[in-house]
Amino acid sequence: MLASSSKIEVVESASSFEPVTQAIYLAGLWPFPALMTYAALRDLLSFTIPNWIPVLVICGFFLVVVTKGSLWSLATLLHSGTGIAVLAAVALLFFRGLIGGGDAKLIAAASVWMEWPQLTLFLLIMAFFGGVLALV
Repeated sequence: MLASSSKIEVVESASSFEPVTQAIYLAGLWPFPALMTYAALRDLLSFTIPNWIPVLVICGFFLVVVTKGSLWSLATLLHSGTGIAVLAAVALLFFRGLIGGGDAKLIAAASVWMEWPQLTLFLLIMAFFGGVLALV
């Protein structure tokens, strides 16, 4: 009887924290589009992307992952691996002078949020709009 009553207490306390968990989840999720939009406008107007933007994009991803309870899951490791692989690729482009350092960091940070099929579409769209920006 004691074990069943302790289980009820655990379930009740977990449900009382649910709104807080949801708030943390949304705090990690919703800034992504706002940060990406701000970075695009800042890059368009001043050709600079502050370092704090990619940092916040990655922190938002890990806030979402932690609140979902999947920090060490295979999906999280694949997303992190995607970000590392993209960082290595864009670092080569940066060292060859083809893209800026802020662009490279932002691309790598944004890619952490995506899986490989989504990443391909993201990179194609980004390359298209980067080309349009270069023509302007």
